[in-house]
Amino acid sequence: MSEPAEHVTAAKAVGQSSFGNFAAASEQSIVFPRGIPGFQDYQEFDLSPLPGIAQRDMALLQSVSPKDLTFVLQPHDHDLDLIQVEDLAEAAAQLELDLSDCCVMLIATLHPADEGYKTSVNLRAPVLIDTTRCLAWQVVLSNEGYPLRHMLE
Repeated sequence: MSEPAEHVTAAKAVGQSSFGNFAAASEQSIVFPRGIPGFQDYQEFDLSPLPGIAQRDMALLQSVSPKDLTFVLQPHDHDLDLIQVEDLAEAAAQLELDLSDCCVMLIATLHPADEGYKTSVNLRAPVLIDTTRCLAWQVVLSNEGYPLRHMLE
């Protein structure tokens, strides 16, 4: 499989998103070699904590260039058993990855609620991040039983 070399960039400046100001969590960008489904032209992203919201485990995935695309990511909690390990391992194997080398994230949507926000996540297409090489893929799982919008408690 042919992948671009790691993209190491200079110290990241503070940026803005619809969630407020943010600073990249690392000097190294995450590269999606295939882009994100529906956004193939966007391949380089910074990952930063979600500003201004008490969800400490969430992160912003902000496009580096152009800067007009931001996703909210929620770490997949394997203990909740929302996605079967076998399905994640199959997706990782198709990318020639070892699941143990990956961070599994879910694209999240924040819904305003009476007190704070409610969160839904896309279980059908998780994001696998190879933490060693800073490469990532959003994969559509072959098991069609996973919803695109699953509300978290």
